[in-house]
Amino acid sequence: MERDASTVARLLCRKLTAQNEHLLLENRSFKSSISGRLRFTDEERRSLTEAALAMGRSLMREVVSIVKPETILAGQRRLDGIVERFLRTL
Repeated sequence: MERDASTVARLLCRKLTAQNEHLLLENRSFKSSISGRLRFTDEERRSLTEAALAMGRSLMREVVSIVKPETILAGQRRLDGIVERFLRTL
């Protein structure tokens, strides 16, 4: 039974790795076809920031390609400051 679980885990890991590699290549292709600066809505920024922060810094540096990880972290600090100021007004 334990052997079956480890086999399933390995297969899932391979599948996720293949999906991630494909998405990285796809994103690079899209990025190279866009000229100029990308503009995101606040909601898109929030979603991207949450996903990037969930990865951790080292993986974020490998995966995130449209902005610098430092920009994501600065954006998160800015949002935290806005929330903190709002909560103080209540």
